[in-house]
Amino acid sequence: MKKKNKILLLIVIFAIILSILILIININKSKNNEVDNEEQETYFEDTSVDKLEGLSEKERILFYFSTYIENIENGNYQVAYDMLYDEFKNTYFDNIEKFENYVKNKYPDIISINYNSFVREGEYYIISTEIFDISTEESISQKFILKEYDYNDFKLSFQAD
Repeated sequence: MKKKNKILLLIVIFAIILSILILIININKSKNNEVDNEEQETYFEDTSVDKLEGLSEKERILFYFSTYIENIENGNYQVAYDMLYDEFKNTYFDNIEKFENYVKNKYPDIISINYNSFVREGEYYIISTEIFDISTEESISQKFILKEYDYNDFKLSFQAD
């Protein structure tokens, strides 16, 4: 009986030590991931222009466009609105509320995009897209026009119908 109790006690002690070791390892991994994430975010913030300089013209323009779409999907309408040409805004959406209503009625909640064409005409880039609603599989065709003034400095407009 004493031998069984000793074996049982050793198993329990071993299990406790193993649990503590696993807990310590997981805590250290968690801390390392937090540090890695912070470093990656800082790296991107500090060198976003450098990263954009390394992209091709088409990659940069599509990056700008995807930033615009992400802001719409995330409900950051003011940020997306600020990306529009001033003349375009004045013509179609003279206030943020009109833009927000347009976006909410025009685009699905989760946007999927097919790029039909990408053309540069002078200083303007024209992207023809097919925007899909994943849940209903309905789509709309829409053209976007972007102008890059400098790295990470651009304005866009679109076919507003």
